[in-house]
Amino acid sequence: MIIFKSRSFEPTDRNRESVQHFLDTPLIKRIYLNELKVSETTPLGVQIVQLVVEKKKQFLERATLLINQVRQQFTNENDRLQLLNLLVSISSGMLRKQPSAISYQLFFLVLNVNLIFKTILYKHFS
Repeated sequence: MIIFKSRSFEPTDRNRESVQHFLDTPLIKRIYLNELKVSETTPLGVQIVQLVVEKKKQFLERATLLINQVRQQFTNENDRLQLLNLLVSISSGMLRKQPSAISYQLFFLVLNVNLIFKTILYKHFS
């Protein structure tokens, strides 16, 4: 499986030569994040990865929803922390990439998740 942000990220003809034999095999499936149709029944991991291409107007709402889902669905703290860390990384990237009024909301979202981390770590190590 090869995951591209969009079709425009496919290798150009010049760059394709070295990887063409991989791309031609039926074992390889191309996935384009911007073409994924996400719904409530889409696996959580796919929803998280799809955030990378989410439009900024929907990003905050989707990220908040996913953070709440992770907090509710994962009882194993290690798994929960890893997924929350991934969501923080994606959110931080969006914050750097698209500074705007939404940045303040996104900043507080990331801050909230960091507080969750500290709470979980405090409980775990105290």
